[in-house]
Amino acid sequence: MTGRPYVETPFTRMCSYFFSSQNNKRCRDFEWDWHNCAAKVGQIRAKEDCRLFEEDMKECLVKAKMIARKREMDRVRKEKGIPFAETPGDEVYSSPNERLFMR
Repeated sequence: MTGRPYVETPFTRMCSYFFSSQNNKRCRDFEWDWHNCAAKVGQIRAKEDCRLFEEDMKECLVKAKMIARKREMDRVRKEKGIPFAETPGDEVYSSPNERLFMR
């Protein structure tokens, strides 16, 4: 997790890849949105004004809400005795060569 930015400069953009989550392709946009918001409003106001951007970035990195939802679904499934869906057979998968001839 990166620290709060003081100011956005070309140097902060250059170093963002090494000292942040910008190398994480899935979460880079969330962090960049948060970083831009925090740079515009300042370090003190960023805690409140950019809270939603920061929450989105943290969820992308940690996936705490997704894990909690999965655990809750598993708990309900276990309580109700609902079995998991069967794994599909090999017939749903095709090789790249088969896909070429299907057109």
